[in-house]
Amino acid sequence: MGDKISEATKYLYGCLTLEKEVNHLYVTATKKLPSPLLTIITTAIAYDYQKHVTIIQELLKPIDSSINPDELPKEFKKSVNEIGKLIDALANEDNIDADEVRYLLKNLTDLEDGLHNFYANFVESKMLEDYSNALSEVSDLTDEYLSFILNAIMQENLGHREMLIEGLSFHSKNEQKNKDSTPAIRYQNPDAWVHL
Repeated sequence: MGDKISEATKYLYGCLTLEKEVNHLYVTATKKLPSPLLTIITTAIAYDYQKHVTIIQELLKPIDSSINPDELPKEFKKSVNEIGKLIDALANEDNIDADEVRYLLKNLTDLEDGLHNFYANFVESKMLEDYSNALSEVSDLTDEYLSFILNAIMQENLGHREMLIEGLSFHSKNEQKNKDSTPAIRYQNPDAWVHL
């Protein structure tokens, strides 16, 4: 395997590794979120990531993709470590309070942006062409079709980001609505009320 093909394969393998880790993160988050709406959103996104994993595995299948995880580009290693820290933090929590929900959803939206950028870098670089040229010898996958597949994944990442933002907005409004807004007062004497 040439250096260019090897670089493209390692990059796609890095995307596959991230997709697996992000799927695990969403599954873990789903179990901890206090809101049924947010649970539905994270479950839907986790299923999308399972689909992405299968797609990328199929893209890697024609080329020998026995890559050692230590060979991943450093930007992938860094992202995998950050996701691992989030998973560990979630696993150690019994329940997530409102502030932690906002922090988690902000991290998830940032993660969606990051994944979108990883795919965008691959599509916009020479790696896409190098990889599809290598695949053309063993399959009928073209540059256009590979680009279409990866652009579809990128669009789903943007859709996930929007779902998370809308879910957080709805959750915050619902949380505000459910707070007790009755004024607290105390009776002091017949002529005076004291607001607490």
